[in-house]
Amino acid sequence: MKGTKCIFFDLDGTLTDSEPGLAESFTYIFNKYGVDIGERSLRQFFGPPISQSLSPYFSTKEEVEAAVADYREHYRERYLTGNSLYAGIVDMLDALKSKGYALAVVTGKPEATAEDIVRHFHIRKYFDAVCGVYQGHTEKIETLNRALELHSCPPDQAVMIGDRMYDLEAAMLGKTAGIGVLWGYGTREELEAYDSLFLANSPLEIVKYFEA
Repeated sequence: MKGTKCIFFDLDGTLTDSEPGLAESFTYIFNKYGVDIGERSLRQFFGPPISQSLSPYFSTKEEVEAAVADYREHYRERYLTGNSLYAGIVDMLDALKSKGYALAVVTGKPEATAEDIVRHFHIRKYFDAVCGVYQGHTEKIETLNRALELHSCPPDQAVMIGDRMYDLEAAMLGKTAGIGVLWGYGTREELEAYDSLFLANSPLEIVKYFEA
């Protein structure tokens, strides 16, 4: 894609399929605290900060903080074993890196956890930076802005790629381009709400998009 310098990737639902581990930990929390989520799909909790996902089900900030702490303790044993790379991700990263793009991970996960994951799946070498939650900064736009700053990249030369509306909202707020992926946890309807957005059905389609 002409004029693009940096490509930023979400992690869960974009590079890795973390649904088994995430679902198990959210189910554990809801069962432990007697939370009834009704007909909502667990996938709706994948993407935003954990505190944002849980806060509607608790009465106080202290209760939310306790539930978040319990979630993280439970998930700590599952974020690698309940996770896998999507097919085609390595080939996509290899192709984009070989074309000279600067690549980075921009995720709502704690930065140390994200680093563990990309190293576990042997894809750290493709990324110039792994940007996640740090020092209380939990909003996706904050993480995206940090990636832009680290790369000295003007927003109009960057693309944010992700599977949920939170990724594309960050792209909109940060004035970068955005690409939605359809193999993750968001729905087509969710992603189509963003005008003039390219939606990719596979990692190969992303490579072809940047070859155009």
